[in-house]
Amino acid sequence: MTRLDCNVEKCAYNADNCCKLREIDVKGTKAKKACDTQCGSFSNKACDCEVSAELAIHKETDVHCDAAKCKYNDHNSCMANQIGIKKNCTPNKCSTECASFECQA
Repeated sequence: MTRLDCNVEKCAYNADNCCKLREIDVKGTKAKKACDTQCGSFSNKACDCEVSAELAIHKETDVHCDAAKCKYNDHNSCMANQIGIKKNCTPNKCSTECASFECQA
């Protein structure tokens, strides 16, 4: 399991920079840098979706990752001890990214 720090405040699963999900998905099959990735499990708090209050906060999370060029990716599982998910904003939109992505040499 990976220690997950998430600073995406608008995610319905974020609680005190921790995730309420036991596992998340990181997307970015062809990613060559962090901004090419995204948290596939992100759910916007503003969507009026109800997230169960019973979900526990998790410091460690299973991370399924399809960023094939990330040095921490081992058969679509993240092997990093710790990763960070953060907001990724451009002038046109905001999304998320795996801030810990490191491209293999």
